[in-house]
Amino acid sequence: MTEACVATQGMTFEKATEIVNFVLNVGEHLQINGGEISRVEDTIQRICTAYGAVRTDVFSITSATFVTAIWEGGIVVTQSRRVGGVAKNTYRLEAINALSREICQTPIPIEEARKKLDVALKQGKGSKKRFLIGSLLATTSYAAFFGGDWKDVFVTFAVTFVIVACQLASDYLGGNRVLANILCCFFAGLFATLLGRWCGSSLTMVMSGCIMVLIPGISLTSAIENLILGDTLSGLMGTMEALLTAVALAGGFALSQMVLGGLAV
Repeated sequence: MTEACVATQGMTFEKATEIVNFVLNVGEHLQINGGEISRVEDTIQRICTAYGAVRTDVFSITSATFVTAIWEGGIVVTQSRRVGGVAKNTYRLEAINALSREICQTPIPIEEARKKLDVALKQGKGSKKRFLIGSLLATTSYAAFFGGDWKDVFVTFAVTFVIVACQLASDYLGGNRVLANILCCFFAGLFATLLGRWCGSSLTMVMSGCIMVLIPGISLTSAIENLILGDTLSGLMGTMEALLTAVALAGGFALSQMVLGGLAV
């Protein structure tokens, strides 16, 4: 008997539950790493079919995925998964896609598939140092692009450390991205205003450069992509989330200026 047959023969409720749990893991990480909703649903359906399901119903939106898979013999498994946030990583996305194609071509035992998924999730793991360097390059480049002088670039460079520290500390807020963005821009605005007043830089140029790394461009692009692909609900939810993020960024900066009064340069 081939390995594919071994993976799909003798289906039990426990094994079917493991398969559905696995495909939810695959769908969750596809979505977190930037996969479209249609891709998430299609991948889950194809993997369940490869493991012998006669019917698979999948409903996925930006914040949750629901799966009902049916096997011959009356085995029905329904599970749901809450999906939190998007951190686009094309390396992991490609690795997960490669794994799903491998499974669809030759269904491997679910234990082996789970181990390969763990390996795929380690692809493209970024370090804090790389994140900091990328942020510094982006913010200072934008500050110079918008017409800032060396003082503006210097202050932008310093403020970026505050922004990165706030972003790394946002994990302790329990996933509340709106509050995280408000606090990030609030502290960045405070530091930029005080440091700018000391060295005579333009607050407008500094914040124009700094805010570019916080604008939810990926989220908005993904939302528009979902709208184009026909996933209206997910597209609208993603658009509203991006707009709320933008409002939170503006609100945090405005709050810093209210606290400091007329110190803005």
